[in-house]
Amino acid sequence: MAEMTKIFEVVDSLGISREAVTVPLAPNSAGSVERLPSGKFRIVVPENISLDDWLPVLRRSLINLEATTSELPRS
Repeated sequence: MAEMTKIFEVVDSLGISREAVTVPLAPNSAGSVERLPSGKFRIVVPENISLDDWLPVLRRSLINLEATTSELPRS
């Protein structure tokens, strides 16, 4: 739950609706952030990097994905 809180802090700070985010329960390798065809963001938490070290990567990835899409679900 503490991990989700940190992820939501990043999502909230960018004005992205929490309903526009999906986070699988299991971590995977270095982690990833992608925009799904539905418009939602899929955030996969890394298993080999601490979450605190990865949060800046998450922020940059979300900002880059925002810049490449014309319509972003907002809260």
